[in-house]
Amino acid sequence: MEYRVTLLKALVATGHVFEAHWNVTHVDGAYSAYRYGTVAVPDDPAPVVFSTVTEGDAIERVKDILGEEYIAAMEAGMVAEIAELQNPTVIQGLPWAPPPPAPAPAPAPPPP
Repeated sequence: MEYRVTLLKALVATGHVFEAHWNVTHVDGAYSAYRYGTVAVPDDPAPVVFSTVTEGDAIERVKDILGEEYIAAMEAGMVAEIAELQNPTVIQGLPWAPPPPAPAPAPAPPPP
């Protein structure tokens, strides 16, 4: 699982971060699952200071805010999503609809 913080918002007056946008990606071979969200960042137990925070610190703070239970459920859902892509148990589509048209042939190369 690869966690990223993609945006932080902070108050100009204090430099304290109050919002973090995050995403997580899980890749298994040719398949991937993705989740994203936004969390409010409280000043408690200590404020996150915009000018000095590192990406690693921001990721850890987001994970603390989300909580172990939420993270475990989210990661399990991502693993299950990839498993379903690898070995589908659901058929989807419209069986009465005609198949999509074949792609157009590539244009011929220009003459020399």
